[in-house]
Amino acid sequence: MIVRTFTLTLCTLLLWGCAPEFPVEPVSNLSSDSYTIGTWNIEYLHDRQARGFPEFFAGGPHYGPRTDADYRVLADVIKNDLDAVILVLNEINAQSLVSSSSGFPESIELERLSGYLGAQYAYVVSQSGGQQHVAILWDTSRAHLDTAFEITYPEMRVQGEDLFPRDPLVARFTLLAAGAAQNDLMIVGLHLASGRANDRNHDSALALLVDTLTVILRREGGSLGGETDIVLAGDLNLDFFDLDREEYLENMELESWDVLADRAYPFTRLGGVPLQPASRLGYVICTKAMRGPRALIEQSVAIVHQDLADGDYDRFRRIQSDHFPVTVNGRLAADDD
Repeated sequence: MIVRTFTLTLCTLLLWGCAPEFPVEPVSNLSSDSYTIGTWNIEYLHDRQARGFPEFFAGGPHYGPRTDADYRVLADVIKNDLDAVILVLNEINAQSLVSSSSGFPESIELERLSGYLGAQYAYVVSQSGGQQHVAILWDTSRAHLDTAFEITYPEMRVQGEDLFPRDPLVARFTLLAAGAAQNDLMIVGLHLASGRANDRNHDSALALLVDTLTVILRREGGSLGGETDIVLAGDLNLDFFDLDREEYLENMELESWDVLADRAYPFTRLGGVPLQPASRLGYVICTKAMRGPRALIEQSVAIVHQDLADGDYDRFRRIQSDHFPVTVNGRLAADDD
């Protein structure tokens, strides 16, 4: 595994003169095999902290640390209900010390979860984020990690909040079918600044990220250059369809990207007292190169797994999270980018 950290400033990006272009590619020969990728904010996965924010300020319950039985449920959901090959995770506790073997911090909680998932699962977790990090979890029998790195930005405040309180975590994978290499993709794990009204903050963060990715893809040449199959996934802390419009995100969708949601997109987070599905915060965004005639991402709207709660939202939050997993189905193919 190749581990690197990119530290980029806005001046660097301007000097590169980058334009965020990810062209649509020609049709390839698609197999019938599929895979699932997605994102899940597992509310404060920390074995020594209570949960329930912010609803407990309005009389909602506090939830204690998860038990072994709860971890088994989380593992069963990821492995069987979602059948996830690659999953971006948010709000993951991690230790500050970097592992000598991976170059990334270790997480006691993800080690515990991996114990129930099985030996074929692995993860990387970001260094930034305080006690709530971004992580990427994957099934090594169906995806090979080619490279992983964290994009480290200096603090830049818009609307009073840092653009990246948790820096983006990037991983490039080669997908596998019966052990044979298929198409590859780059996935970027995100957790943007809290507050749905922070539309200019979110827009600025996404604009900077897209420019940064363009710089990286140009600079890296053989290792990453030419990659057009890119997925952004995570808790964006925004509602794409509310009145606080993210104009840059709208422009992204008009150009090279596809936000896999529509106006009927279900709520991805629980809120209120009593709990109900209340807000749309979790998203999967892919390059249009993965859509269109190539159809490497099959659906135009991601699946929000509200069904996992079976109507018992309090129990779902106590055991699992206040967020629902969000996934999309992809198709395996011979690599052509």
